[in-house]
Amino acid sequence: MLLPTPATLKSLYMFGIPLTDENGNEYPDANLQKWIDVAVDWMEVSLQIKLRPTFITEKHDYNVDEYVQYGLMNLYQYPVIRIESLQAVYGGMPIFTFPSEWLQLSKACGQLHVTPTSGNLSNILMGRGSSEIFPLLAIRLSYYPGLFEVKYWAGFDETVYEGLAQPGGLSTQLVVDPANAALCQNFRGASCYFLDGPMAGESVGIIGYNPLSRKAKLERSLSHLPVGYNYELTVSEIPANICDLVAMKACCGIMNVLGDILLGAGIASQSISMDGLSESIGTTQSAEFGAYSARVTAYTKQIAKELPALVEHYKGLRMIVA
Repeated sequence: MLLPTPATLKSLYMFGIPLTDENGNEYPDANLQKWIDVAVDWMEVSLQIKLRPTFITEKHDYNVDEYVQYGLMNLYQYPVIRIESLQAVYGGMPIFTFPSEWLQLSKACGQLHVTPTSGNLSNILMGRGSSEIFPLLAIRLSYYPGLFEVKYWAGFDETVYEGLAQPGGLSTQLVVDPANAALCQNFRGASCYFLDGPMAGESVGIIGYNPLSRKAKLERSLSHLPVGYNYELTVSEIPANICDLVAMKACCGIMNVLGDILLGAGIASQSISMDGLSESIGTTQSAEFGAYSARVTAYTKQIAKELPALVEHYKGLRMIVA
């Protein structure tokens, strides 16, 4: 599922809350996106994982006991999208680049093995002739710091597909290209970016899909319904529960700001009277609480309840039995 957008926050998490100040000025989408970015960074620190695809370069030590077990390595960042390269670096110079077909990766936990294919070179690397490639093994070293350099992409993968869309009859529906129809069904969230037509440059999220009619339900109404136009469909593998917590965390900061300015900064109630008639408006805002403190408190409790389980799932105890 894709990370939340300003439109997602407005329609799902802050529904019914006016995103304006006392003068009717709207809270900018750029500010909403800023709070989303802050929430994403908070989630990455809390879970100690990368949500967006991130390029990583890291060093791993040579340990003879792990090396003879098919070069076992536990990467520091996971989940892993793909390995770009694995090299042995000695004296600051690469001495060997491992073929990509030798690398066996467990993406979810970041565990990497080197499993050579058949042939003389594989016997040299993993067998008795290893000293011909790694000179330090000739003097029988059992440990060498930082010998292996791994370059890889960590986080949850994002894939972009192109297709031709047709209007679905309603302003909130879109008929998806048959070649990409399965994407909406297999992933719980996607984003549609229009390449041409009246909506060129605009993006809209997909929140539902009917496999029979191939109609995707959009998170907001389209401003135009042309006969046909090209789009890019972006799908992400980020779990829905992580996106949910990111959205709630972002909303807490936004509602704290909006709650303080509902009737004006520092104003908890207003009254007006004229010719014996009076009207007053009071809010729950006070010196300590904003007007939307109830929803902020509910989101905060939900985050505190669900976050420990996610931390345990992604960064539980990692053990190696030697």
